[in-house]
Amino acid sequence: MARPDRTRRAVLDAATLVLSKDSGASLAEVATVAGVGRTTLHRYFPTREALVRALVGDALDHVAQAITDAKPQEGPVPEALQRIADSVIPQGPSLRFLYAEPSVYAAHEMMRRWYDALEPVAEAIRRGQREGSIRANLPVSWVVDTFAGTILTAWDSVEEGRLARLEAPRLVMNALLYGVAEPAHTPVRAP
Repeated sequence: MARPDRTRRAVLDAATLVLSKDSGASLAEVATVAGVGRTTLHRYFPTREALVRALVGDALDHVAQAITDAKPQEGPVPEALQRIADSVIPQGPSLRFLYAEPSVYAAHEMMRRWYDALEPVAEAIRRGQREGSIRANLPVSWVVDTFAGTILTAWDSVEEGRLARLEAPRLVMNALLYGVAEPAHTPVRAP
């Protein structure tokens, strides 16, 4: 098995850090943080677009691996979703970049990879609906998108200092499973 290229990894890690904080940062800034020269950076990523595509792909790989590592197919579904939140939220810098990068939503291939990464979550939701732990009257895609969106929002709140990182997974799960209304209030019904 080939050893991963440390320089490429250093550039991707530096670019995630730099561009997640300032999407307009120069490639020279990325090279400096990575500890490489601009020529070396351009050898790996000849254009900014090539670097951005690699970053998005890398973020998608991190999300997919974090979901897989959480073993969403095991145990009660609420616990499986909690493990996913616990595993994915620490991927914050990658998630923030993925969320903020417009090219993700413009590239069909990237959107397909995003939903492929989330497919184990969708399977867990379907299982929860069959078992009765997740409401069956909500589309699976809605629940998955709500869960993913809540995780992204939690990371933004952590990054902006409005939420403690260790508190984020619990709040994500409370929002997903219980919403924000007091239990005594009737849920909104379709017209």
